[in-house]
Amino acid sequence: MDKLPRELRDMIYKLAVVGDTHLVPVDSLAIFGPPIVRTCSAARKVGLQEFYSSHSLEIEIKCAAPGTTNFSNLRKWLARVGPNELSLVRRAHIVILPHMH
Repeated sequence: MDKLPRELRDMIYKLAVVGDTHLVPVDSLAIFGPPIVRTCSAARKVGLQEFYSSHSLEIEIKCAAPGTTNFSNLRKWLARVGPNELSLVRRAHIVILPHMH
């Protein structure tokens, strides 16, 4: 893709990583993010920048019992991404779900 004009590459990345929704549940992300970022290191860098700048991530924290919270979803996601990828995140929503009997 390096041989394509920059404007065309930007359009491809935008179409490949920007979906209909701008709120993406962290559980729905594969370890490596949107499919285009798995093609090469350059696509990963540009694709993740576009993805994280155009989406808000939703992190669900479930209460395991009344008065307690379970941060396993957040911990799993943080373990999957490194500091470089985490630094690209622009918006995140943390949703605390109540304990269900």
